[in-house]
Amino acid sequence: MALPIARAGVAHTVPRLPQRVGKAVMFAGIWDYSDVKGEAVPSFAILTDEPNELVAPYHDRMPVVLGDVEGWLNLDTTLDDVDPLGPERFAVRAVNAAVNKVSEKNIDAIERAA
Repeated sequence: MALPIARAGVAHTVPRLPQRVGKAVMFAGIWDYSDVKGEAVPSFAILTDEPNELVAPYHDRMPVVLGDVEGWLNLDTTLDDVDPLGPERFAVRAVNAAVNKVSEKNIDAIERAA
């Protein structure tokens, strides 16, 4: 199912990829301190990878969604050992384009698109 994607200010619907089983989604991330004008500031990034077949129609990359959180937290785990959740664990559904607006405060905006 292809959903319209954002194009230069045109009204659109964006996909949302909830986990089928309704559990929290855990992303692989890294953090460190960055030097910002002489001050150590905590910095964080979510790791991304090539999209799986579910996300590929909508985007050229996706976050690494962890299947095994404990393994990721183990300092001996390498990136090659990370086992991300597969596309069969997610579903695509349309949501209101307002979910992409940082200024949107209405929780109803994440409900299904009309």
